Amino acid sequence: MSDTAPCFEATSRPRHALGPVGLRVVLCLLALGFTLTGVMFLAMGAWPVLGFVGIEFMLVIALFAAHRRHSARAFERVTLRDGRLLLERTDHRGISQSAVLDAYWARVRLQEGLQPQLSVTQREAEYEIGLHLGAEERRDLARRLEAALARHRTPVFDNPQLRG
Repeated sequence: MSDTAPCFEATSRPRHALGPVGLRVVLCLLALGFTLTGVMFLAMGAWPVLGFVGIEFMLVIALFAAHRRHSARAFERVTLRDGRLLLERTDHRGISQSAVLDAYWARVRLQEGLQPQLSVTQREAEYEIGLHLGAEERRDLARRLEAALARHRTPVFDNPQLRG
C-alpha cells in the first residue's frame, strides 16, 4: 500500500447489546438474584448450595467477558485507495480474510429483501460485505460506496492551460 489517503473507507464492528453501564446493571441484577437464591437455600438448611451458586455466578461473568473479548476482535473494512478496492474481514477468532479488487471493474450489488444482502462483484468473484450492519446501514453503505466508485471511474481533469 502507498501512503496516500484513502478515497473511501468504511469500518464496521459487531454491535454490543450492552454498553459498560448496561453490563454493570445486568451483572448487579444477576448478583442480587443469585444472592437471594443462596439465602433462600441457606434458610432451608441446604448450605452446600451456596458454593454452587457462587460458581454459577462466576461462570456467567466469565461468559460475558469471553463474549465481549471475542466480539471485540471482529471487524470488516472496505477501503478505496490508489485504484484498488480492499476488502478486509477478521472474525471473532482473529482469522483474517482479504481481497483486492480493481476499483474500475468493481460493482456494488444490493439485493433487497427482509435483510438486504450487500456484495461487491468483479467478473465472476463476489464478496459479501456489511455483515455487521443493519438493513438501513447496508443501504447507506451501498450508496456511499457506489458514489465513491463512480467518482473514481469518472475523474475530473483540471488543465490550467484551458482555463479562461
